[in-house]
Amino acid sequence: MSERLKIQLSISKRAAEVLDKHASARKRGEFVSQLLESYELGDVSSVDLETVNLQIMGLASQLKSHESKILHLERQLAALMAKG
Repeated sequence: MSERLKIQLSISKRAAEVLDKHASARKRGEFVSQLLESYELGDVSSVDLETVNLQIMGLASQLKSHESKILHLERQLAALMAKG
């Protein structure tokens, strides 16, 4: 386990909202640690709005695909249960 330090920070309201969205109260320190370490390594880059939109569209597409698969499985299960 890596060494942990307790610190107190003042952040903007918007930053707090983002932090709440991405990490539970117990995981905030871990989230911020990973974010800062990634930033230091250059893994975090600025993302433009178009990239975010494309990512959201991709996630929505995956969600629709999963919903379709679940519906298909539910129908199969209902048919099996009806045969009994």
